[in-house]
Amino acid sequence: LHHLKHNFVLARRWPHALDASLLTNYFGSRVGFVFSFRQHLTTAVAPLGLVGVVVFAVTKARGDISNVWTAAFALAVAVWSAFFMQVWTRVEATNKMKWGCGLKETVQATTRASFHGVRTASLVDGAETLYYPQAKRRRKIIEHQMPIILFFGLFAAAFVGIIIMRFRFADRGDTLSYVPSIVNGVVIQILNFAYTKLAVKLTDREN
Repeated sequence: LHHLKHNFVLARRWPHALDASLLTNYFGSRVGFVFSFRQHLTTAVAPLGLVGVVVFAVTKARGDISNVWTAAFALAVAVWSAFFMQVWTRVEATNKMKWGCGLKETVQATTRASFHGVRTASLVDGAETLYYPQAKRRRKIIEHQMPIILFFGLFAAAFVGIIIMRFRFADRGDTLSYVPSIVNGVVIQILNFAYTKLAVKLTDREN
């Protein structure tokens, strides 16, 4: 505990430089994962926070929150959120391998009932297993990526269009000033419906 106190609690280091394994060895993997996630979150949110300070300063200086800086920062936060979870998945998997967690579940994992492939002998233990060719897997991944890229292209076009509309109608005092908000709500509902249908279709085609 003395070693843990001086090398983790009182250590004058940046969060990413701390070794969560020290906590895991003493408190167990559950506490280790909690603090590992906090390390990851603190490290990842730091650059975003600095950009947020700059955007806030620019917005205060301009005296208007409806500007390109705010829109770009909102888009950056959305992209950051997606990358944040993807990177955390890798960090979590690394910690599992490092700390010996999840091995039992991996050994006892069973093939999904909907999985289809060629029955062959496992290269690990020789047991019969289902094999899905890598060529088919790569082709299906490419087929799934194309509609997703197209969908995000439509999303980007709609996003830019709404921002332009907001600037166009910003100075109007009549009922037309509400048009961008109405269009934004309609577009969100349409894209949400389309993405839900697309996600179901692509999930059904997975193997």
